[in-house]
Formats: sequence, structure tokens, C-alpha cells
Amino acid sequence: MTRSARLAVYIILVAISTAAMLVFASLDFGAIIAVLAGAVLVVAGLLNSYKPAAVVGMLLASIGAASAIQINTLTEASTLVTAIIGLFLPVIVLSWLALSAEEEIEIRIGRRPSLVTSAYAIVCLFSVPIVVLIGGLIQPAIATRISTMTELAIALFVSAAGAVALTSGTLPSPKAENVAEEEETEE
Repeated sequence: MTRSARLAVYIILVAISTAAMLVFASLDFGAIIAVLAGAVLVVAGLLNSYKPAAVVGMLLASIGAASAIQINTLTEASTLVTAIIGLFLPVIVLSWLALSAEEEIEIRIGRRPSLVTSAYAIVCLFSVPIVVLIGGLIQPAIATRISTMTELAIALFVSAAGAVALTSGTLPSPKAENVAEEEETEE
């Protein structure tokens, strides 16, 4: 498959993920703009091979959709299906694509972007149960008093911290750049 064909498939995946977010959410104008702007940033990041723009777009679309999807509890099957199909799977796809923006635009299982995306998704998915478990070990009555807003705050905090960790990188030091420039001029 050529690079342009792969890129077209990935843009279609972004469109499908965005459509799933839009269908399962009761969006107001601001949330629609956030989801669409996030999708545009992911596509722009893929087209320009620029990971930070794609990751910011993924976060923008995810936050816009998460703020509009009505999930009061995750103990009912209908809300769980809405959460998985309308938010969780589209976020997985968008984050997978966003983390692959600087690669050769080819996603394979076992490559670093897919492993990082899987780890990010698992950490975000199990962040609330882990916090409830730890809180329940320390204070057993706390597990029954955690509200939906607290669950959302925990998940949002973990996803934002994970996004910061994913987009942060080490910049080359000025010494290393000067040494590389000197080596090029000597040749």
C-alpha cells in the first residue's frame, strides 16, 4: 500500500471516529466545534507528520465528546455501550493515529506507537477502578461515596497527564547542535 493510500485510510478512520463521537453525544455548538477542530488537527498532524498537533487534536476531540456524552453511571449496559462505542473506541483510534503522525504513517501491532497507545488506553480505562481500590483499602466507606463527577475528574486527570507525558520529549542540547554543525562544516 502506498503512503498516499495509507494516509487516505487513516483520514477515513479519523472521519469514522469523529462521526461516532458526534452520533453518540448530545452536542451543543461548542462541543461540535471542539470535536471537529480536534479532527482537523489530527488530520493536519498526519498530513504534516507533526505529532504534537495530532495529539492536541485528539485531546480536543476527546474532551469535546466526553463533555457532551451523557454517562451517569457505568453500571448500566446502555451507558457502558455508549461509553465504549461513542467515546472509548474513537479515542483509541484517534490516539493511535495521533501517536503515529511522525512515523512512516504505518501502524502495526508491536510497533512503538501501538504499544504506547495501548498502554495509554489501559491506564485511562483502569484509572478510576485503581483509585477506588486504593481508596477502599485506606478507607473502606469511600468506595461507595465516589460520585460520577469524581470518576470523570480522575479519568480526565489521568488522560491529561498521559497526554503531557506523550507529547513531552527531550530537545537536543545546543552543544549537540553546535557539534553537529561543526562536523558538517569540516567535511
